[in-house]
Amino acid sequence: MSSPTTRERHGPAGVNQDALQRLRTIGGQINGIAKMVEREDYCIDILNQIRAVRSALHHAGVSILKRHIEHCVSDAITDGGASKGRVVEELVTIYDRQEA
Repeated sequence: MSSPTTRERHGPAGVNQDALQRLRTIGGQINGIAKMVEREDYCIDILNQIRAVRSALHHAGVSILKRHIEHCVSDAITDGGASKGRVVEELVTIYDRQEA
C-alpha cells in the first residue's frame, strides 16, 4: 500500500527477500540471453532461456503478491472502510491484466 511500515522501509523482509533474489538472478539471465543472441547460439537454446526467465518472473510476482495479500490486503480488510474496497479492486485489476 502507499504507507509502508518502518520495517518495510528498511529493506525487504521475508517473502520480499525471495523476490529480490529472484529478480537479481533474472538480471543475470537476461544478460546471458543477450550474449547468446550476439553469439548467434542455437535458437531453441535461446528460447529455453527466455522461457526460464518468464517462469522466474512469474514466481517473483507470486512471491510479491503473497506478501501483499498477507500484509496490505489483510490490514485493509481488518481496518475496513474505503481501503478494503480499494485493495479488492486493485487485486481484481491486476488479475484482469495477467497474460492468459
